[in-house]
Amino acid sequence: MAEIRELLDQRCILLDRSEKTLDGVIRTLTDQLHAVHPDQTPQNLMERVTDGLFHTTCMGEGCAITHARCPSMQKTLLAVMRRSPPLDLNALDDKPVVLVFLLVGPQSSSSFHLRILSKLARLLHQHSPVGFQSLQEHRKPQPQKGGQEIFAAQEDPGEARQASRP
Repeated sequence: MAEIRELLDQRCILLDRSEKTLDGVIRTLTDQLHAVHPDQTPQNLMERVTDGLFHTTCMGEGCAITHARCPSMQKTLLAVMRRSPPLDLNALDDKPVVLVFLLVGPQSSSSFHLRILSKLARLLHQHSPVGFQSLQEHRKPQPQKGGQEIFAAQEDPGEARQASRP
């Protein structure tokens, strides 16, 4: 199975953005996904995502995941935004959201979509999310790693060995 870090291009990590609404966040993230992956995303991805009834789940500790499946997508992609100031999304822990993840994939791959969504949720709930803390604490990801260090510290060692095999 593809690793989460393989779905995230560094150019889809947007830092210190100030969109005022969740729709604004999603529009910016979908526009960025299209700019980075024009051959894999439709130009009107935002409309396709909202037509497909996207879902946002506040995971607590300042993190939220928005996810949707889009019939015109050929590949699952991930984008993330760090909000400054945080956005109040009425999370159960009453903490405003700093990190918003957007996971968008093809309509035909529901099991893959759910596995990635589940894995991302587990990573966000780990006790020491080193990479996520670096995003929340206003440190930039290392450019040469393409955003992968955010997830590398979280990976299961067995999965990391499998992912590195040809």
